[in-house]
Amino acid sequence: MDCYITCGYFLCYCDLLHYLCDFSLTLKDKINHYLSAKKSAVKSTALFITFLLTLFSGFIMKKITSLLVSALLLGFSLSNAYAETKYVKENLTTFMRRGAGDQFKISGTIQAGESVTVLDKKDKYSLIRDKRNREAWILTSELTSTPSSREENPKLKAKIQELTLKLNNIDNDWKQRTSEMQRRTKQAEEQSSKLLEQNSLLNRELEITKNKNRDLEAMLDVGKREIAIQWFIYGGSVLGAGLLLGLILPLLIPKRRRQNRWS
Repeated sequence: MDCYITCGYFLCYCDLLHYLCDFSLTLKDKINHYLSAKKSAVKSTALFITFLLTLFSGFIMKKITSLLVSALLLGFSLSNAYAETKYVKENLTTFMRRGAGDQFKISGTIQAGESVTVLDKKDKYSLIRDKRNREAWILTSELTSTPSSREENPKLKAKIQELTLKLNNIDNDWKQRTSEMQRRTKQAEEQSSKLLEQNSLLNRELEITKNKNRDLEAMLDVGKREIAIQWFIYGGSVLGAGLLLGLILPLLIPKRRRQNRWS
């Protein structure tokens, strides 16, 4: 709609310029023809009037030019401000018309689910621009704010790929952690097995040491008994010898004394 208004302004401006040019040329021809038949004073007045008309026409052209530029900028800003993204409903085909009504000719078709930009609305029609920069009118009921499956599929595929990549990263990280845990568990089992073997060896050595200690204690007891028996034998022998000497000596000594006495 804004494009049509802009085109109308441009055509009016061109017509007005053409009219002013024709008017200026006609006026100059008439003044030149009039000046050829009049005196110098009249010529001066006519020249002054021509100068004023030229200034006036230039001023009008500048104003019209500024108004046209303002209208163009206004139409462009309104077009951008109204722009809205919509999606064509998933029907078989949607017809595009040259104007906002059934009486206008069909200018083409647009695929279902395609993303379009809404530029303007009029009655039950909307002015849209598709991805190929085609502008046409279609029924507003054929538009929806919900993206179609055709538009969503690439997004879903990208999302699936992203999630798959994250899942693969998590899986790889989990495998690495599991492998590290298995390595540490195996290492701990090996260390535990070594400690168990060392403990068993120490227990055997302790048992051997205990057995040796018991043997040494038994040998010590036997030695003590043997020493006691030897000392007992030695003591008995000394005691028996003493008793024997005690019995023999008295018998020997008095006999000698008696012999000395009788002698």
